Amino acid sequence: MPYSVKEEWPEVQTFTPTMEQFSSLKNLLAYMESCGAHKAGIAKIRPPDEWIARAKGYQVNEMDIKIEAPVMQTIAPTAHEGAFTASHSSLAGLTVEAYRKLATNPTYVTPSHETYDELEDMYWDKLIDETSVPPIYGADVCESITDKDQKIWNINRLDSILTDEMEEQIPGVNMPYLYFGMWRATFSWHVEDMDLYGVNFLHFGAPKTWYCVPPQYGYKLEKAAQKLFPHMTAACHNLLRHKAVMLSPYLLEEYGVRVHKVVQEERDMIIVFPHAYHSGFNHGFNIAESTNFALPRWIEYGKRFRGCLCGDKDNAVVIHMEPFIRKYQPNRIDAWVKNQDWDFHPEDPPHLKRAYDDAMVLLDDEEEIKKFQEDLRIKREIPKWYFDKFSFIMAEGNFPKYEDEIDLFKTYDISAYVTSIKKEPLVGPRARRLKLDLLENPDACRVQIKPIKKPSVFVHMKKRKLQLAYEATFVNAKPPKVELNYVSSGFAGANIDDMMAKKAMMSCSKNHRFRSCRKCKKCQKKNCGDCVNCYDMPAFGGNGTMKQKCKMRVCINPIMQQCADCKWNIES
Repeated sequence: MPYSVKEEWPEVQTFTPTMEQFSSLKNLLAYMESCGAHKAGIAKIRPPDEWIARAKGYQVNEMDIKIEAPVMQTIAPTAHEGAFTASHSSLAGLTVEAYRKLATNPTYVTPSHETYDELEDMYWDKLIDETSVPPIYGADVCESITDKDQKIWNINRLDSILTDEMEEQIPGVNMPYLYFGMWRATFSWHVEDMDLYGVNFLHFGAPKTWYCVPPQYGYKLEKAAQKLFPHMTAACHNLLRHKAVMLSPYLLEEYGVRVHKVVQEERDMIIVFPHAYHSGFNHGFNIAESTNFALPRWIEYGKRFRGCLCGDKDNAVVIHMEPFIRKYQPNRIDAWVKNQDWDFHPEDPPHLKRAYDDAMVLLDDEEEIKKFQEDLRIKREIPKWYFDKFSFIMAEGNFPKYEDEIDLFKTYDISAYVTSIKKEPLVGPRARRLKLDLLENPDACRVQIKPIKKPSVFVHMKKRKLQLAYEATFVNAKPPKVELNYVSSGFAGANIDDMMAKKAMMSCSKNHRFRSCRKCKKCQKKNCGDCVNCYDMPAFGGNGTMKQKCKMRVCINPIMQQCADCKWNIES
């Protein structure tokens, strides 16, 4: 069993307050938490019937809002069944009405179903369907459609300590975001910025399915993700901050991580509590509005929040905690200012606290104690150097084991999962051919150059596009149009009629090409090294003149490339 009898498993609660109870956010949340709702990490509120968020209703064709940057979501399976990586590609902007037509187009419309459970099964099946069309999500639109004169639970200005103490306006945090969803549009596993409370109100349309892990078990989800995605963990220890991982509740159950499931219907409010990891998907076209808020209980979470540890940390949302501490924790403000207010995160597991107590006895160097505290603060794990330092005690069998009931907390070396590149001497027919070529013509020596790193390629391509734009504008030297032969471009196994239908959905002055989906089974194969196309590749000693994919890697579900200038061709 993933959970022992002694462990508490909190159930999700639904609240149906009266208008009087609903009128105060702080009082309602205080009541919900007195009922233990925060222990589940997620709760549902059904607002009273007399509360109207938008008096004039939801005539989509009358909404003067543009979805500036919808994203195409590519959610690709991994070697672990039920584990997926998510990547987003920005598309050209479109109106809400155009998005509605797109979401209800036969290509994207919700399949017929009788129950939410049936639709949920379809969702996970589609993620492993290599022919499925990636959904498009109109996420993070910095607007509000709640009436400005609505004084009760107006998401545009919620009554919380964020409103009281924060002067800076941060989109999505204390400024609302709109989300325009369609069938299978997904929000991957994450916690709210700075572990804040979050509210999501479904104004109109199809439901959403939410998954949530109770805050006290969030560390289990982190460890499971780190074990399932070692390469991503090597790049950023707190990989879930990147919203790039989707894990099914069935897989998580195998790793000892139990998950709540909640279906949010029209006019439902979903509350996520501090440090509650959540994810989910949309059932069809809908419009939701979301923002963050805070209560005094959050302050300790904000102080101990573990953010991103890679290069993206500079772009992360940061809330300066000093004003909140000064008002709500005045006895700790001096220590905070002096950077001496160290403590555990409110949801740190017991085994970390046991390890810390032991470390304070074993470590006698002040710098090592600070280093131990810092490692616990940023990574929520017992540092490897600590075990190495006391390896002689471990050898005697007297060192305590800091493990939970599931085997996820043992120190493991990520490098064991990373394939090392071995330099082996070049042998075989290809080596003999190269030697003969060199003997016959010493000037024709072919040198294999190390591939350019992807970021460098992107920078080069961006500069090249700017150069072509300059030449087209000032020199009238438009780049020649090249007719694309889809069969010879690595898509011989694809449905050409379907590709042309996808191309017809967009119009652009640029002659966009198709790209591989990077999701189907053939895309994920390695170059065989034996076909004609591989023989031409420089990696296998070829000249690189054909520039064709390995015949074993022919994509069967190519995706049309798009840019900000593309326009949707949508019929009424």
